[in-house]
Amino acid sequence: MGGKRVKLLWVTSEKIGSRLVRWGTDSDCSHFAITFDEDERGHGIVFHSYGSGTQLVWFREFIKNYQIIHALAPKQNLTLFEEERVYRNILDSESGLKYDYPALAWWCWRVILAKCFNTPITHENKYENPRMRLCTGIVPAVLNALQIQFPKGVDPEITPPHELYHILRDSGEFVLADGFAEHMNVIRS
Repeated sequence: MGGKRVKLLWVTSEKIGSRLVRWGTDSDCSHFAITFDEDERGHGIVFHSYGSGTQLVWFREFIKNYQIIHALAPKQNLTLFEEERVYRNILDSESGLKYDYPALAWWCWRVILAKCFNTPITHENKYENPRMRLCTGIVPAVLNALQIQFPKGVDPEITPPHELYHILRDSGEFVLADGFAEHMNVIRS
């Protein structure tokens, strides 16, 4: 069975880091992840970058710690074979990468300057490491696996999660899957 079983998720939690990201960016979400093979009962897997680096977790475990705020599905209706290709491409390119703490420190510094001194967040994270990832750092690999061009002039290692959501939502390559978010948040509770 094919369908819209690959979804890009923008989530939040009650953890201090999540609260600080939302405060610093005046946004409703603080983290990015992608889910595969989920069903209406909450079974499936999630790939994201957090703490110890990129990781694959069961969807039911993921939603114990995160609330889904926004969800997008690729506009194209993927076959099961195409979904598998997307999954394998992302794991092949992103699996096992460490979390990019230097890039996070730079990002936090830029957010503090923006919040406290109204200084614009730069469009480039000068401390990002190509072999490490922030949560938003996996977005180019996700888009590449979906055969969607990553927007020019956007650095995922400095662009806040909610801004990436708006960029991708408005790109014409995705459809809203917010009904999915609402349904999964009910399962979560």
